[in-house]
Amino acid sequence: MNAALTAIGSHSPQPTLLDEENRVITQAMEILDKRLFKNAQAFTNQLDVEHFLKLQFVEKQHEVFAVIFLNNRHQIISFDKMFNGSINSCTIHPREVVKRALSHNAAAAILCHNHPSGCTAPSNDDLKITEALQAALKMVDVKILDHFIVGQGKSYSFAAHGLM
Repeated sequence: MNAALTAIGSHSPQPTLLDEENRVITQAMEILDKRLFKNAQAFTNQLDVEHFLKLQFVEKQHEVFAVIFLNNRHQIISFDKMFNGSINSCTIHPREVVKRALSHNAAAAILCHNHPSGCTAPSNDDLKITEALQAALKMVDVKILDHFIVGQGKSYSFAAHGLM
């Protein structure tokens, strides 16, 4: 009887479709991480950055604000998730973004956040905080290259829409 229970207990479950999807997502994140960060690539491929951000924010059910800090050749120094919010808002403190930019000795930055609702259209608050961060970072010679809003479908790029 114990041998029968042991045999039943040792049977490991088959991987599910969700397990396989998680493996593929992990693999994709590793590839993008290597492509964007480990090789110190310059920010020249907007689509790679969009894909990376989509993977970072896809499962977030609350707003997250992050910054990609770049050196003077627009090579990526760091990706920092800086602020967490609620389902429809996030409080961003420009002072903290400036402090982090200085600690990384960044010359440029790409702002990014998600909209858990899926809608990527910028709100008035998104426009205002982008302007405030541009002014604050300009004081310390850090240029904002873009601000991405990640949601359902294609991400919204402020630069692509002439807002940067």
